[in-house]
Order: sequence, then C-alpha cells, then structure tokens
Amino acid sequence: MPECFSSRFVGTSGTAVSRWILITAFSAGQTLLSNPSFAAENKSTSGNSTQCRNLNLSVQSNKTEVFENKSIARALEKFERSFAENDSELFADVASDSLQKKRDELIKIFDGTVLEYDLQKTRLQRNSIWDLNVGNEPQPGQTLRCGENEIQPVYGPLRQVAVMYSAFTAKQQTRLLVLFASTNLDTKKEGGLGLVLMQVQRWTYDGRTPEKLLAEGAQSAAALDYVVGKILTEAAARVLESNPYLITPAQKLAREQASRLAGQANQLQTVLLKPLQDDPSWTPERFAPVFKDGSLAIGLKIRMKLETALNDQTKKCLTVGRKVFTTNSSWRKSFSGFECMPYDLNEDIGGVPRGGSQYFSWDKLDSK
Repeated sequence: MPECFSSRFVGTSGTAVSRWILITAFSAGQTLLSNPSFAAENKSTSGNSTQCRNLNLSVQSNKTEVFENKSIARALEKFERSFAENDSELFADVASDSLQKKRDELIKIFDGTVLEYDLQKTRLQRNSIWDLNVGNEPQPGQTLRCGENEIQPVYGPLRQVAVMYSAFTAKQQTRLLVLFASTNLDTKKEGGLGLVLMQVQRWTYDGRTPEKLLAEGAQSAAALDYVVGKILTEAAARVLESNPYLITPAQKLAREQASRLAGQANQLQTVLLKPLQDDPSWTPERFAPVFKDGSLAIGLKIRMKLETALNDQTKKCLTVGRKVFTTNSSWRKSFSGFECMPYDLNEDIGGVPRGGSQYFSWDKLDSK
C-alpha cells in the first residue's frame, strides 16, 4: 500500500479518491461491503488473449444477433439505467444473489455512491467491455491481460464481464470498473449475469486527470521546482494505483517518474523547511499531496513536541503557511490550498493525524 493509504483515503487527508464499492463474495480487499470468503493474495498474470475478448462498445440487446452478447447487453443496460434514472431499486436487482446481501444494504451503497460522487441521473459512458474467461482452475489474485491493461477478476466464477465506464459531471470525471459474473444463483437475472464488483474512482482533481497531473509534475521538475513536481507526480501515481483490480501502463510510468524525482525533491524540501523550524516545539517535516472534495491541496506534516491547544495550533499553522506558501509562489498555481497536519511527538507521521488537520484555502490563508 502507498504511504498513508487508509480505507477511504489515498493521500493523507481529505475525501476518498477511490471507493471500493467492491460488493463481492469472491475477492478479498479493503471494502465498504464485502464477504471475503475467498482470499486473493498473490497475483499471477496470464497473457492468453483468448481469456480476454474485447466486445463492441455499442453492444445492444435489441440489435445484437449473437445470443451471448445479447445477454451481456441486457445486463449492462439495466445497470446503466439504474444510474441514468437514479434508481437504487434497479441497482439492487442487478447485484448478484451470490453476494448474500440484503436489499436495503445494496440500496444504501448505491445512494451513498451517487451522493459522494455526484452521480445523480448520470449517463455512464462505456470505455471498454471485456469478456473474461478465467479458465477451468482460477487462481486467487490472477490477472488477465486485456489490451494494454491487466484486469483482476473476482475469484470464483469462471466467466465474467468487465466494463470500464466514465461519468462526467459539471466539474469532475469519475471512473467505474464493474464486473458481472455468471453464477448458479443468477440464472434468472438479465443475461444470467449478476454484479459482483463495482469500484468507483474519482478521476479528476481541479479538472485535472492523472495524466495532466503527471505532465504538470514533469514541467515543474524541468523548471527545477522539484518538490512541486514530485508532489504532483505522487498524486497522479496514487490516483492511478488506487484501483487494485486494474493495472495500466500509466501506473508504472507515474511511479517511476515519482521515484526519479525523489532524491532532488527531498534535498530541496530540506532547504525549504529549514527556515520554518525556528520553533523547537513545532517542526515542519514533510510535504504531501492531500485530496479534498475534487481538488488537490498541499499538505504540510508538522511534529508537535509539546501539547498544543487547538487555537494555538491554528495560529501556528497560519504563521507557517504564510511563510512558505507566499502569494506568488508555484504552490498556489498547482494546489487549491494548504492542509496543516500536526502530529504528536511519538505519532506515526505516515498516517492521518490523530488529532485531525486544518485546511486553509489560499483566500482563507490570506484573510486571517
């Protein structure tokens, strides 16, 4: 797991980058709803193209001639209609009976997802559809190569369908990976397929995709602004890595770029933080990316060597923030604001601060 990865956060604070609405009885993982009866621990990759067949994006139940594809189309259309019509009951109908989940649990998951990702009456756009055949002896954690990507099916069902969707709202883009499977409990469902996994992922921050963040990180590094470049690149890598069921070439590229920048960024970080360490009881130690409600902020991790009242913490946060995040600095061009993150003396700085953190937009930082 990347540093500071908790069940709901990628980064160190803020809202979820990726919500594993991984509703599955077959695959293990950190989930909001799961029955991890079967563990998937070790990955093994298969390159057999016959195990991953690309289907036409326009597959439709009323036009497709091949019966097998027609059944897939019916299942997808029902799932897509649940979002387009904001129909949680329809969503519950699509979910596989093998999940052994109560109907009100499934409705709660749908309603929570729609609210968190602003997906009310959203039309899902199909990016790719893959018909997966995991073979006669499926292996826990195996991945199948589908085009340039690798997809990890849920462990158990021999035949599955993976669909990658995009959802566009006024300000942001969301990505979904869903898996349908044929199980002996879903023979009466549309196409004999039930939903066994749905992974929802916020894809843009301040309107920037991971690819855009990666490009901006490279530009900052080229301008010798290594810390900003490293933070932007690290943010891109964490977004790309937050889906444990999908491996893409971009993940490797982002992680390699972040690793290349680490040495120079750490050296510059030491230089930038030294003038801020004049108070021995309040020592800034590290910058980090922070994801906040569709935006990307810059976090500053601070070691408190004395117990400090909240009001005093706020004052110290503002003092440090104004020193380092000056009005015309590159920080303000790349991030939405500043997250002040104080840690107790013996607290692990790799996690979220136990006492909470404080966020200051640039306007708020300037006004106090």
